[in-house]
Amino acid sequence: MAPLIKEISEQTGLPWFNNPGPFKSTKGLLSGVRDGYLVSIGVVGQGMKECICAVIRFRRTADEKALLASMDRFKSFTGGGNFQLQGQTLVCTLPKPIQGTNGQKITEKLDQILRELALRAQPFDPGKCEGEGCRNEVSEITLINGNANFICGGCKIRIAGKQEEKRRRYLTTPSNYLKGFLFGTGGALAAGAASAVLSYWMTDDKGMMSVKLACILPFGIAMAAAFMVKKGIGKISRVSPSSPHSWVFCSAMFFTTV
Repeated sequence: MAPLIKEISEQTGLPWFNNPGPFKSTKGLLSGVRDGYLVSIGVVGQGMKECICAVIRFRRTADEKALLASMDRFKSFTGGGNFQLQGQTLVCTLPKPIQGTNGQKITEKLDQILRELALRAQPFDPGKCEGEGCRNEVSEITLINGNANFICGGCKIRIAGKQEEKRRRYLTTPSNYLKGFLFGTGGALAAGAASAVLSYWMTDDKGMMSVKLACILPFGIAMAAAFMVKKGIGKISRVSPSSPHSWVFCSAMFFTTV
């Protein structure tokens, strides 16, 4: 366990789990209940780019924009960090280490954020399943895809069944290569046209353009084509956007359109 994470655990009382969680971290995560909210804390990034990240789940909110706007006053503490709202989840990211900051100060700020959150977001009912229409008793949290949940055994089975059905439909769905080709070609043409306009605007009177821009534009066109291939083809296969086949295909479309 990382020293700062251990200190935060001691201050908050949140237990440590040897689980990458939503942070995809090798240092595990802290996860538990605080003031009725499901809180997970971990380290994201590597080396000099490491950040402390807190994921706070709530039951519901009536005004997402107002909730997110209310977090602006905490940004001075995060020293360049940010807040994002994803459905029932508030994601708080702050640089690590912060000058003069320790586990106690982070815990104090976390509690301030939770008090502000309580004005605009409903916490979970203690000991109750959060499943839609379910009020079964729950005695512990469950990590699903790395996120803390209040969920009973019956809802676990129901969710697992839905995920298995989704996986089965995906595996039995054929890849639509023609649609992928058409979408990819359209993406390459649209990105190529946008690249041409941007190149025209960014070229000076001497016909010179930034070297960085000249390197970025082809990459952007290839990425746009790869993304559209993925959207069109449906099922990922040997021509998925991450495969060598797709990169060759998208590169060929790019050089055809320039």
